[in-house]
Amino acid sequence: MSEFDEYFITPDDPGVVIDEATGRLSYRGEPFSGYVEVGAEGEPREFWSYSDGDRDGYWGGWYSDGAKRYEGGFHHNRPVGVWQEWYPSGRLRRVDRYDLDEEKESSVVYDEQGRVIEIWDELTRKGIPRDAIDFHDPLLSIDWAAVAEYEGAPFTGAVIERIGTSGPIVSLETYVDGRRDGPTRTWYWDGSLRSTGQFSKGRAVGTWSDYDSDENSGP
Repeated sequence: MSEFDEYFITPDDPGVVIDEATGRLSYRGEPFSGYVEVGAEGEPREFWSYSDGDRDGYWGGWYSDGAKRYEGGFHHNRPVGVWQEWYPSGRLRRVDRYDLDEEKESSVVYDEQGRVIEIWDELTRKGIPRDAIDFHDPLLSIDWAAVAEYEGAPFTGAVIERIGTSGPIVSLETYVDGRRDGPTRTWYWDGSLRSTGQFSKGRAVGTWSDYDSDENSGP
């Protein structure tokens, strides 16, 4: 075996040890940098990339006929960016998105006809209805008395506000017949809860709470 060959190993090599808890790989007692190839031609195959023992770089898998099964990337042992899965037919099955802190930003699952069967994203995490209206929607109007209209008619539904065009959601207001009615919540930029409250027919009611940005453990 040449020195170059050691950059390409197989998981059944007796020198390979993969830590089940962390995913780190050592080879012959040392953190491994290189590539792991799984499966022979005509079998389900996978390709894993490592750097200094960490999962790092491109990961992909294929069905036995060569059709793509999944692909994505790791950075220092954490999934990042876009991960995708496909059915054997070639139709997209799943799309997951991660940020650099290994936080899953969103996940969408499709059936084999391409219909969405599951969605998980910021709206899901924050308990916000999927039909919520953006505060900056040009068809939405909220006057100085907090009376909301949409396309000129009293608005019923949820209004969210983001930081910038595509930044995190930082507030939620709910309206019934144009008046604030129902839960109101705000969040810090990191997604932690900032405050909660309740309106009824335009008036604040019940208990309102503010949360610390660091501990976020109570009012």
